[in-house]
Amino acid sequence: MKLRTRKFLAGLLSLGLLRQAASPLSALAALLVWNTAGRPEPVNTPAFADVADADTAKAAQWCVEQGLLDAKSESTFKPEGWMPKFKTIEVWEKAFPKQ
Repeated sequence: MKLRTRKFLAGLLSLGLLRQAASPLSALAALLVWNTAGRPEPVNTPAFADVADADTAKAAQWCVEQGLLDAKSESTFKPEGWMPKFKTIEVWEKAFPKQ
C-alpha cells in the first residue's frame, strides 16, 4: 500500500477521528470517502433502513455504488459495523488511486 495513504489514514485513526463512540467505523469510513470525493450524489436514492442520518445514507449508498463498501443486503448497510484498519486503507486507495 502507498506509504502516504497509510500514514494519512493511520493519523486519522490514531487521532480517533474514525473511532468516535457515537459514530460507527463503517459509517465514518463512508462519510470520509464521500466527503473527500466532493459529496457526489448517488445514482439511486439511499434505501438502507438501518441508516438514519441523511448524509450518512448518501455516503453509504454512493460508496456501495462505487464498489468501495459492501451493503449487507439491499436494505441493510450495517453502519455500526467495525472495519479493520487495512480495509479502511484499501477502500481509500481504491477510491483515490494515485495518478
